[in-house]
Amino acid sequence: MEKLSTPICEAVSSGNWHPIQIARNGPHISHLLFADDVLLFTKAKNFQFRYITTLFEDFSQASGLKINLAKSRAFYSSGIPRSKINRLTAISNIRSTTSLDKYLGFPILKGRATKSDFNFIIEKMQTRLASWKHRLLNKLGRLALASSVLSSIPSYYMQITWLPQNICDLIDKTICDFIWKNANHKGLNLVSWDKIARPKV
Repeated sequence: MEKLSTPICEAVSSGNWHPIQIARNGPHISHLLFADDVLLFTKAKNFQFRYITTLFEDFSQASGLKINLAKSRAFYSSGIPRSKINRLTAISNIRSTTSLDKYLGFPILKGRATKSDFNFIIEKMQTRLASWKHRLLNKLGRLALASSVLSSIPSYYMQITWLPQNICDLIDKTICDFIWKNANHKGLNLVSWDKIARPKV
């Protein structure tokens, strides 16, 4: 991947590659690499896509690796007309998409994040809860599962995303209900959540 990164950096320096800028005073981004995954960022211009296609061909000949265009997708900003997208798709042979979905398990959000963007975390926790039989677990067993398993699910996504407060409250409620309520979803919270969530020290 370094052999692919080097010519991209050179193209940016020479002005042949037009990277994007995420904010007025933010950095310019041309590409991101992770293992064998590549994310490319550039202006939606014909000569840019021709340059990328040529770069892929040169990289393939030099490395023996072939870009899988069938699995590749191009995401365009909302201001790009459909006619131009079709033209760029014909140049690159990379199909366009309107949803970035997930990358390495993390959702790639477009625009301002909303509560619905994080509902999948609650659903994932509830799916895990459904596989456990509440009636066979005592309070200590539930507490151990809550701290070691349920709490780790949102923690993974919180590495790069600031979750909305209402989602955090729903996560706490889901864990709290699992600890105190029975299979019929009945039961009293005998200890406040603030005490349960205190550090072990």
